[in-house]
Amino acid sequence: MKKFKNILIVEVKEGKDKPYKCSSGFYLRQGANSQKMTRDEILNFAIGEGKIRFDEQINTDFVYPDDFDENKLNKFLKLAGITKSIKKENILINLNIAIKEKSKLKLNNAGVLFFM
Repeated sequence: MKKFKNILIVEVKEGKDKPYKCSSGFYLRQGANSQKMTRDEILNFAIGEGKIRFDEQINTDFVYPDDFDENKLNKFLKLAGITKSIKKENILINLNIAIKEKSKLKLNNAGVLFFM
């Protein structure tokens, strides 16, 4: 039986702002090991942790302008007291319900719920 003197035990509490990044990427602790996360694992982790809310996620099934109801937008703008002094696409982007990606406008789930 061995005896040890001056043993220091350090307890590190689990972090609350995961995942954490180091110079070579994002890692997820699994038991005693840390595994490097893939792109999809990072996205799924962020969604699962509530870092990306449902309403903020881009809806890939919605096709703008085909599925877009401009009458609903006009009604919304009137009720909100917002004038159409800028392009419709810029209004949607400024409302944080759309993004421009490769010259295409893509709506998030909140935008789809409002203007489908």
